Amino acid sequence: MLLAKLSKLSTLYDTCKKDKNESTFYDLLNVFCMTEQKLRYEYYFEMLDNNINDPEFFFSEMKNENIFFIDYQYKCEEETEITNILDSYCECGKKVSQHDSVIELYQLSSDFKEFISDRNKKALDYNGTSWRKNKLILEELRGVNNLVPFLGSGLSKPLGFPSWPELVEEYKEGCSESELLGIQFFLSKKKYLDCFDLIINDVENQNIKNVEHLKQKISWAFKSKKIDNDNNYKDVINLNLPLIITTNYDDNIDISGENRYSSVIFKDIEDIRSIENDNVIIHLHGSAKNTVKSSMIVTKQDYIELYEDDIYMRKLQSILGNKAILFIGYSLDDYYFMDELIKICEANKGFSEYYAFMINVSQADLQSYMPDYYNIIKIISIDISETVEFNCEVINIVRSYLKYINNNLYLMDI
Repeated sequence: MLLAKLSKLSTLYDTCKKDKNESTFYDLLNVFCMTEQKLRYEYYFEMLDNNINDPEFFFSEMKNENIFFIDYQYKCEEETEITNILDSYCECGKKVSQHDSVIELYQLSSDFKEFISDRNKKALDYNGTSWRKNKLILEELRGVNNLVPFLGSGLSKPLGFPSWPELVEEYKEGCSESELLGIQFFLSKKKYLDCFDLIINDVENQNIKNVEHLKQKISWAFKSKKIDNDNNYKDVINLNLPLIITTNYDDNIDISGENRYSSVIFKDIEDIRSIENDNVIIHLHGSAKNTVKSSMIVTKQDYIELYEDDIYMRKLQSILGNKAILFIGYSLDDYYFMDELIKICEANKGFSEYYAFMINVSQADLQSYMPDYYNIIKIISIDISETVEFNCEVINIVRSYLKYINNNLYLMDI
């Protein structure tokens, strides 16, 4: 019976949703669960009005399905009384309904709250290995101040943007046989910058002849796409944190932020104080939409010029020095940035914390492959089976973890 009611209301909610509204009926119930108070109709109406058309009709349907526990607050001889039976009699001898100023107070019924809690636990993989391993770190993150999401290409991939290996595979076409061997070697070592160097310096390659052409190609590849696929960009925005950093070239995080964030390219920041009082998204390696392609950090020389410049590094240290960084969709194999991160850690020992979501990671391999990074970064390992729904499962778990960190996930007895 309960599932039938929820299914009916969920279908109705989807038909009533306003344009661009990404929330589901279950997201709405999760918000309703978060309060322990019994609230007036106006609270629910405002929430519904933000998300759907005809909120009065939908609220009426929710009442008809007995989704709420209802109390009736009224005044009798200047005393405020509360009962859950409208036709009951007051001590004065009159029915409750016969009093003036009877106000209905609503709270989601316990059955529905328990359902939402169980649904959220399932999304967290509450009984699985991932939750057991990650719970203490996620609890720690809930109390962290100055948290900064640091976004990598893993967040753009579900939107159809190419990965570095895919770009290398595409751009190597036209290279000589000798250079192809070198490209394949560096590709196997995840050294994509070295691959690009070989591609642009190969005299036989007529596909990409110079750095400018390479950046133009990459810019085209990362121009804005319509966000139809599910993704975690909006989940990051909903953390409501003042600073987000990304190495991604696409601007979908900016689009997801709508008017809540201003966007800036790191190399264009002249004064750190200019971004301290705003909600800001910093594109550390440039943006595909920027008309000045020289600001894009693509080649090894670009990285060297950025990360070996004392002025830029002082700025980066000022931005990150006292922050707790949460890497999302980031593989940690960007060794130029990671080397600089290690320096910042050493200069700000005791003032910074580092966390990373990583998918199906072997802790032993990670410790062997990047021991310096492993020793300072707390890994939140998400274990997912390699299925057709792999991306969807990852997105849902990351979404649930971010809500949990932000105390926006209703849970009972946890």
